[in-house]
Amino acid sequence: MESRTDRGMSPLGQPQPSDEYVTLDGKEGKGIKDMPLQVQSDLSTRQLETLLQNLDRTSAHVRAFLAPTDGHMRQEEPRRRRRRKICPAWWPCKCKLPKTLYKYMLVFTFILQLFNIVALTVLDAIPKSDQSRIETIVVSAIIMITLHLVNLVIVIMSTIKLSRQVYWHNVSKTFFLQNYLATVLLFSGIYSMTYRIDNNGWASVSLNLNDEPKMGFLLYFEMMTLSISTATLCGASTITPKHWYNSLILCVQMLLSYMYFASLMSMGSESGDQAPPAPPSREEEDEESGRRLTHRAENGGSEYQRI
Repeated sequence: MESRTDRGMSPLGQPQPSDEYVTLDGKEGKGIKDMPLQVQSDLSTRQLETLLQNLDRTSAHVRAFLAPTDGHMRQEEPRRRRRRKICPAWWPCKCKLPKTLYKYMLVFTFILQLFNIVALTVLDAIPKSDQSRIETIVVSAIIMITLHLVNLVIVIMSTIKLSRQVYWHNVSKTFFLQNYLATVLLFSGIYSMTYRIDNNGWASVSLNLNDEPKMGFLLYFEMMTLSISTATLCGASTITPKHWYNSLILCVQMLLSYMYFASLMSMGSESGDQAPPAPPSREEEDEESGRRLTHRAENGGSEYQRI
């Protein structure tokens, strides 16, 4: 009958230390004391190399873990440089303008629309002959198109940001309201611009802007009624388009309004649900990579295991 001592166990049931080892290729070796001196030296060299590799990995992990801020700043520096390259050298505020536009978007839109109406009203009030009338029309068209293009870019940028906020379920109510009202003001100006270009483009609108320049404000208010009616999807306005491009502009505003209402409904329905996790930060990614590196070093640390 096999005794405990023969199986490598002490009489008290505890394992005794053994000089046997198992290499990575699965071969079982004999006791180290019974092996030649040259083989013992070879084994010690391999173990030393493995130990040095594990120490290097561990030290790299410790440096990365103890100095996450420094590494994060070094990784963020190329991004900042790339962002600065987007802006021209003469730009005064180094790409801080979009944040200001997002915060005061409704104010910027109101100022642009007011400046547009005042400038066109002043041009309409200037006495002009037949030749100067053509020049006035050209100048008015340039002013209207330029200001509305700038306003349109602002609204598009804010809409893209709003869609991202809706996706991550962190929509700001103030930003949502500003975006909605700015869209209403923008399309009011676009409708007024199309009426100035072609007086026969809209039904139920008959204003003579040449005789009374102050009619420019009245035109904007009537087109604002159309814009609010389209934005609320109620269709209460009696103004209807006659040309295809006016109908296309109305369709675009209807689609934007539907997106706003759908976003608002999703915000209300998912307010009690758990929001999806936000994208991991740089510190969390560094910590996770450090855990994987430590786990890999612990598993592959020794080439020889004692049995």
